[in-house]
Amino acid sequence: MKGWSGVHGVAIDDKGKIIGNFLFEVGKAGIVLNVRNAPSPACTASLAIATAVVNRAVETFDWKSWNGA
Repeated sequence: MKGWSGVHGVAIDDKGKIIGNFLFEVGKAGIVLNVRNAPSPACTASLAIATAVVNRAVETFDWKSWNGA
């Protein structure tokens, strides 16, 4: 069977477990929220994912004024 082949990067934690679509990490200074292992550029441009990232930032940084979904 002929077809295309490709490579897809996958994040793996220090115990060898595959990490899901997103990995949220707070930077050392506690003021940056890193989003790692985003599966594709189209996915990172999604408004639904932007809402998830903002909701995580609200939770992480204890913001009070967000009215997101």
